[in-house]
Amino acid sequence: MRIEGKDQRSIKVNLPPSEIFVTSLDNGKSRVYARTTGLLVPADQNLESDTRTKAQQQLQAAALADGILDAARKNARATISALLFSFGFQHVEVT
Repeated sequence: MRIEGKDQRSIKVNLPPSEIFVTSLDNGKSRVYARTTGLLVPADQNLESDTRTKAQQQLQAAALADGILDAARKNARATISALLFSFGFQHVEVT
């Protein structure tokens, strides 16, 4: 952040890149509907955990493909700009 100008009414802010911190499923709204195994195939105790992990990875990949990081960057720039204008800055540059 850098305040500039003789009257201290200009500000430049450099934001860090957007990133995804957590991808999670709502366990209360997700469930296994059917699980079948053959007679000679032992039940896989990790099947549900592995499936949830894969689903979370697919959700994150879909969000990235849909441009969630770009949307987050644009929203952050707009929010920070509005906040700084409300503080009285006349010239705001957010990158």
